[in-house]
Amino acid sequence: RAERIVIPCKYDYDALIKRHRFIRNIIKKKSIIQINNVNPSWIVDKSMESKVSSREFEKKNESNKFVVGFIGDFSNERNGHRIFVDAIKNLSNKGLGLEAILVGDGKQLLAYKNGCINYPTIKFTGRLDNPITVIKKCDLMVVPSLADSCPNTVMEAFYNEIPVIGARSGGIPEILEKEEYLFEPDTLSLQSKIEYYFNRDNLSELRKQQQFRRKELEFDWVKKIIEYLEVL
Repeated sequence: RAERIVIPCKYDYDALIKRHRFIRNIIKKKSIIQINNVNPSWIVDKSMESKVSSREFEKKNESNKFVVGFIGDFSNERNGHRIFVDAIKNLSNKGLGLEAILVGDGKQLLAYKNGCINYPTIKFTGRLDNPITVIKKCDLMVVPSLADSCPNTVMEAFYNEIPVIGARSGGIPEILEKEEYLFEPDTLSLQSKIEYYFNRDNLSELRKQQQFRRKELEFDWVKKIIEYLEVL
């Protein structure tokens, strides 16, 4: 009955077509693929309109501490926390000066905590009402999801101008776009990517480049819908 169907990525569009194959032609005619905006009111409010300025970012990068962040539910392996934890462990074993902060709750959380007991630089916060406070403390955010459409973590990092990389899966490549920001959904690929951005020059360049993508995804949904209705 809908006039238009707005879908956040081609990954979801393909899933919708597959799920409703008997009306696929109707869906194709009505569908619009539009990646979510980075500035919904809840992200703006939780970010408290406080951005990390270029000067603050560079100053933070002068310290020896390199903080990598992850946000996800520990009840579902599709969030990729196993890939993330194993990559951080491997890099720590190589002597890389990393600190990892993992935000999220779930039935597997205790097992992961116990598995990292010999890695004091891997920290678990449990569930947080406002995980953006952690994002702002990070040098790099990682989204290792094995299947996801339009992860909030990417948008939250974009809005707060924190560099972010993601797995080449689901709709993540459609948001991040460039190969430099993506890794295969496996431990070794992620490990290599984190090691590359451990270099402060590479990290700063990543942040600068992603500001262009952030601007592309900063829009008003009301105006966007009106635009689509008028055009189509």
